[in-house]
Amino acid sequence: MFKEIFMNRLSVFAEANRSLIKMSLIWGALLILTSAFLYSYGITPVAILFVIIAILSMTGMRYVPWLGIELCFFFTVYCSMVFGIIPGIIVGKVSNIVGVTLAGEVDQNIFYDFAAFFVVAVIAAAFPVQQLRIVAFALLALYHLGYVAFNKLVGAWDSQNLLYVITNIAFNAFVIFFLSDEMIALASVFR
Repeated sequence: MFKEIFMNRLSVFAEANRSLIKMSLIWGALLILTSAFLYSYGITPVAILFVIIAILSMTGMRYVPWLGIELCFFFTVYCSMVFGIIPGIIVGKVSNIVGVTLAGEVDQNIFYDFAAFFVVAVIAAAFPVQQLRIVAFALLALYHLGYVAFNKLVGAWDSQNLLYVITNIAFNAFVIFFLSDEMIALASVFR
């Protein structure tokens, strides 16, 4: 009996290991293809790195759907201010769409995010990177006001959306507050 239990546990572990390897290969291939696509459109390697980091930051949403820990917003604002409107839009849209898709969280919010990241990138590009902190905070508030309004309009506002808004504002506020000065300093290197 002990041997059967042990063998059963071993086979479960082996299957989980195979699944992890498959998932890692899929993620790796997708990140390479995304990078090649972005580079072919003239997006700088630094911005591509930001897209990859933003996509990877959304993996927690695969396990906790309401978790608002993601770097898409911050990197959209930053890349728009440093590299311009088009790279900012591409960084925001690609990182968000790929990240949400891989996290298995494709829902009505993908339509809102598609429009919202465009607006965020356009507005952020109008400001110098030295104003990153204030612009990012203002756009974060604008983004979430629109998010709440959109979800209430389509009748999808629920406790998970509320938890997402709370965790996303808290996480992005933390990132903006603590990383802005370092990212402003790095902007001169990236240009």
